[in-house]
Amino acid sequence: MGMARSAAELLVAHRPGTALTGAGVSVESGVPDFRSPGGIWETFDPDEYATAEALAFDPDKTWVFFASLFDLVGKVKPGAAHRALADLGTLGVLRTVVTQNIDGLHQAAGSADVVEYHGGPSLVCMGCGQPVPPLDERQLEAARRGRAPRHACGGIVRPAVVLFGEEIPAEAMRRSIEAVHASHSLLVAGTSAQVWPAAGLPRLAAQQGAPVIEVNLEETPVTRIAAISIRGRAGEVLPEIAWHVRRLLGLGG
Repeated sequence: MGMARSAAELLVAHRPGTALTGAGVSVESGVPDFRSPGGIWETFDPDEYATAEALAFDPDKTWVFFASLFDLVGKVKPGAAHRALADLGTLGVLRTVVTQNIDGLHQAAGSADVVEYHGGPSLVCMGCGQPVPPLDERQLEAARRGRAPRHACGGIVRPAVVLFGEEIPAEAMRRSIEAVHASHSLLVAGTSAQVWPAAGLPRLAAQQGAPVIEVNLEETPVTRIAAISIRGRAGEVLPEIAWHVRRLLGLGG
């Protein structure tokens, strides 16, 4: 409890802040870690199904993978970690959430400003570039059977996620860096932050004198530069931090 309170004190004293999140905040909501045993990469070889080249060469085959992805993500709801981060946003402690997740759960929980490094569950037409409404069950079943959905213009529909071989959108990069520059603290939760560009944000925050607060199950490279590093589950620690923030702001528990 002491470390959660100390983290809350730092966040309140260094407002507004930015949060950086990874798989750890969503695993507790039922979104499996793709790389863990039993994860989706055991069924679908990412080199065969999750590359830009695979999508261009055989979209019907790639959509078998996409349909499985939507089946996984479509069943989950925001968890305690997502709700706590949204609460910290409402309280004015966090301004932006930068996430490496593609499940859209931060937005579903109520976080207003979310930067998605790897995209999200929305759809876009590869032909005309227009956004596409969510697929109905008939379209999903066709995709499961290897028939890629098509837009009214005739173009192939794809999820707005970053595939292997594609670059993280420049707009997401710009927004994340601007968010950290404008922040007085950085809360890192559920990620080892070892993959760029996420790896650069804790360093950037530390270089400008913003305290870094880490919540993760194990030690990571962020631990070395963190003002406070808490070992624990995001779904347990973040609500505790949010509770202390409310108390510090005189809003009760």
